[in-house]
Amino acid sequence: MGPPLIGDSTLAFVLDELVNCNGDQKFDPFQMSFSGSPDELGQWRGYGKNGYGCSIQTDVASLHALSAVSGWVIYDQEQQEEFARAVLQSISDIDDPLLIQQYLSAAASFIKHPGFAQENEYRVIVFPDASQVRYRPVGDRISQHVDLLESKSLTVNQILVGPAWQLSGLTATEFENHHVVQPIRRLLNAAGQESALLMPSSIPYDPE
Repeated sequence: MGPPLIGDSTLAFVLDELVNCNGDQKFDPFQMSFSGSPDELGQWRGYGKNGYGCSIQTDVASLHALSAVSGWVIYDQEQQEEFARAVLQSISDIDDPLLIQQYLSAAASFIKHPGFAQENEYRVIVFPDASQVRYRPVGDRISQHVDLLESKSLTVNQILVGPAWQLSGLTATEFENHHVVQPIRRLLNAAGQESALLMPSSIPYDPE
């Protein structure tokens, strides 16, 4: 084993800040997750109201423009270790503990247990100032969030309507006239996203 890439005292300080949440709030990473698998049954069940939701599709370039850092999540253990070594190497000459904290926090966001691999996740990470953080009640707790679209726009390329609605057998006209599809189309038009495609999920899923 070679010498540490970061001074022992600096690394110990940074790790203590991360583990004990002592860092300044502006260095907390906020993340938004997407998937490279837009029509995957496990995600419809887990994240799409058991198939009654929608899958909104955009492009990587649009997401990259919104973020401080973005990229695909790594599930393979060997690739995770290689990634970790590369991150440590990249911060070996940095003296600022808070900047090192940012690097490590962001890097950790791209490492996930292989049991989640079917999600094929793409994450967008930002480090907002305290003035950018918003608060809202979610159940019995207060949720912190950042509105990434407050000053920038995100192009919607396509929306898949969840498989639980069982719309895949409809004609194009029947689909567009369906009571679930019509308000989605009106919302897209109101948002200036008229060119976005609206399609039904191809999965024959009946939640009942």
